[in-house]
Amino acid sequence: MYRLLALVALVAAPVHAQNLTPPAPTLDGPAEAPPPEPAPRIGIELGFSGFGFVNGSFIDEPAENDKIVDIDGTLVKLPYSGFGGVGYGGGVGLMVGWQGIAALETQVFHSFDGGAGNIVYDGTRYEFEMGQNAWHVPLLLRLSPPITPVRPFVFGGPEWIFPGSATFDFSGGNVRDDWDAIAEDYRVWAFGFGLDVIIPVGGHEVRVPLTFKGAYNTDLGSSAEARTELDGCTVRRGLAECETQAYVSEWQWQAFITVGVQYVLLL
Repeated sequence: MYRLLALVALVAAPVHAQNLTPPAPTLDGPAEAPPPEPAPRIGIELGFSGFGFVNGSFIDEPAENDKIVDIDGTLVKLPYSGFGGVGYGGGVGLMVGWQGIAALETQVFHSFDGGAGNIVYDGTRYEFEMGQNAWHVPLLLRLSPPITPVRPFVFGGPEWIFPGSATFDFSGGNVRDDWDAIAEDYRVWAFGFGLDVIIPVGGHEVRVPLTFKGAYNTDLGSSAEARTELDGCTVRRGLAECETQAYVSEWQWQAFITVGVQYVLLL
């Protein structure tokens, strides 16, 4: 009897099926995949800049022996002084570099130059200023250590200069109509050093360069005759008298202090 009751109880017990329903999602949602790794940079830098500057322009005075010219077989001294003055200008630049170590930069900028001088000729003092405006196109190799946030650098290379019309103005009371200035295209060698202040911006950089640059003209010549174009010259009372005496407006030395801003793409 007891065995029969136990069998009936076993058959009547409910059967619990296995719960196959997935758990409800949590409030945090499914776990997110980690962001992809950024593509590796190739180390190339591409920079675009704008800048302004002040500059000094100079031509030294030749030695006394270098002022002697031969006019129709007679040796006479040509009136020539040194020139020096201050100018200004500005421009834009394009730079291609590699990992902050080496870069090649070209620029296009415009300068307004001037230099004053004076001559005592035949007992009369003449004061004057020679000037010009000019376009400059340098091609500069730049080297620097790859450090931040302040990066020093040095640079050098050729610079081509394309002057506009030269001016020759007398600033004193004495004037001569036969003295003038002439401007032609020429090339100088540029060199210098500077500092970049580097500011990271959105994976790239803004740089504020401060530059000190010199430029030297190797083709000007050291004699007064090489620096002057003469036409219709004769000798009177031991002095050179020319229908035209045009001073060549190719600066022997120029010095620039430049401040700018440059946006650099880090590729």
